[in-house]
Amino acid sequence: MFQLTCSFLHFVSDSTGASEVHLANRLDRDTSGVMVITKSHKVAAKLVQAFTDHKVQKTYVALCIGSAPRWDRIRLKSGHGRSKFGAWRVYAASDVGRTLPGGSTVRDMETLFELLSVNGQVCCREAADRSE
Repeated sequence: MFQLTCSFLHFVSDSTGASEVHLANRLDRDTSGVMVITKSHKVAAKLVQAFTDHKVQKTYVALCIGSAPRWDRIRLKSGHGRSKFGAWRVYAASDVGRTLPGGSTVRDMETLFELLSVNGQVCCREAADRSE
């Protein structure tokens, strides 16, 4: 992955004419791996702080195959916490409050699913950060 990231940063630097680029965040490292990259160190620092302070709200749009659900909007309650090796993991709602092997605790999490259109497009976003 490191080699791919370096190649990508080199490509972005060459194609934009920027003398340097800065990696501000890697969204959802364990799934999509989408990277937030800036041309400015100052902007990257502000984005890093915004992610650290949980001021960034992520919204995902998904194309779903199959029959449309019977609901227009639904909330999924679950938990999240750091695994033994430090990676964030999703846990069952019944695990909220459980102490994990690394010493952290499974915290409450809700995800809101909203049907955008009958062609299968669904919008997913964090309902609220109830862990603070």
